[in-house]
Amino acid sequence: MKNKVRVLVELRPALDGYSGIPQETRLLFRTLLGLKKMAVTGLLQQGGRDITAKMVHAEESGRPAAQIRAMSKIVVSFTDDGRRGVAGVISRAINTVIRGISLRVSVIFGSSEKLGFFAPTEFEDFVWRRFFAKTLPVDDRPHVLAAQYRILPLAMATLHRLKISMSGLLSVKRFKKIETRDFDVFISQTPFPGVLSYNTKLIVRYHDAIPIFLPHTIKDRAFHHGAHYDALARNVRSGAYFACVSAATRSDLLKVFPEVEDRAVVIHNTVSPIYNEVDSPRALVKDIVSSRLFRPLAKKYKALSSGQVDVFTRNRLVSDQQDFEYLLMVSTVEPRKNHASLVAAWELLRSRHNETLKLVLVGDLGWDYAEFVDAIVPWVEKGELFLLSNVAASDLRDLYKHATVTVCPSYAEGFDYSGVESMMSGGVVAASDIPVHREVYEDACIYFNPYSVESIVGGIREAIALRNAADTFAEYRQCAKRISARYTAEAISPRWDEFIQSVGSAP
Repeated sequence: MKNKVRVLVELRPALDGYSGIPQETRLLFRTLLGLKKMAVTGLLQQGGRDITAKMVHAEESGRPAAQIRAMSKIVVSFTDDGRRGVAGVISRAINTVIRGISLRVSVIFGSSEKLGFFAPTEFEDFVWRRFFAKTLPVDDRPHVLAAQYRILPLAMATLHRLKISMSGLLSVKRFKKIETRDFDVFISQTPFPGVLSYNTKLIVRYHDAIPIFLPHTIKDRAFHHGAHYDALARNVRSGAYFACVSAATRSDLLKVFPEVEDRAVVIHNTVSPIYNEVDSPRALVKDIVSSRLFRPLAKKYKALSSGQVDVFTRNRLVSDQQDFEYLLMVSTVEPRKNHASLVAAWELLRSRHNETLKLVLVGDLGWDYAEFVDAIVPWVEKGELFLLSNVAASDLRDLYKHATVTVCPSYAEGFDYSGVESMMSGGVVAASDIPVHREVYEDACIYFNPYSVESIVGGIREAIALRNAADTFAEYRQCAKRISARYTAEAISPRWDEFIQSVGSAP
């Protein structure tokens, strides 16, 4: 252990959804655990709410009951602050004010936040299901549960807001110090709004510069734009290294901070081994669709939470006797993903060429979605368009395999998993002609202009023709297998090994 590089890996995003950064967080941790020259520890942290339970700062082998009790309260704190009713609201407000003052004082005087210990031995269900089960195959369960874990009680949002609030008090922007002296390298999944111990080097897993170049498409724009840029600028000044998910992302980073050219490398995302070609019957598709229909809370969007729509759609699925032909898109519903143009293209395809063609959208509602949902509700009610959520990777693999075309119409991406997952699962991909798609998908894709509905129609028609021509499809599948193989753990892990070793040994 003494000669190994001690690596701390942020796991906070793994608390979120199935795809994107949460997925990459789980896969990266599993990949790093397999590197023999590293001692890898996972960092557990909340995104929006501090962990209020008392931390365990040292092994208490002589007091197992006290240690288990403390860690049990930490688990509770991840999901519930323990306060109810009016009294709870008042108590939270008072504690927030007091804690805020205390944290600001600690920043002024430069004191560090210590990491707590967390042993998963007695809390395996919590660790597996909350952090890893959405992406990793069950065979990986013993590996992630055998790992070491630490806890940062301050939420990521707290660290960002602390810096913002201190900006009005101090002439120089200051970030909270985090005690990380037990580690040689810390890998953060986003620009990190904190100061590490002097001996710990920071690697930022840089997914995209969208908060900088497309701020009009992000959530909570003013906060996330400022938080992203300020933390990124601090990381650049402090000598951090950057592992960019694509050459396109690295290029965007260097446009803003050209001085990090020698500290920024490209290491593509790893795709889950669950995505592979299996002999699954097409009949499974209707079962998957009917069981994963989107049912949001009524207050989030009433039109899509009606039980009557569910019943109608299920009946339509059962009654359709023809093959269930469908286009597939996998993405959170938010402006950058370009759902509206795909729906417009699908409507033209139906009216001109195939009136039975369905559209299956997999992903939760993100932000700025109301106008889009208003437009698709009539199609949902007719049972022609299906909005799905909480789709397990094994089910998504079957949807990719049997889709007429998987469409990736985004205006901008950092990597875009869905096209590679489709290739691995036996599907055909049509995608927007943007630099990152050209880089990642290469020749295993039909490209279109995401700003032109007619171009999207043409791209999808070309992909359909490719799928329907046996010889051409066979050639395409060989190309897709070759390209998608670049994103397996076996292909990617040597790059991480080399990069972390070089960072860990840097002066």
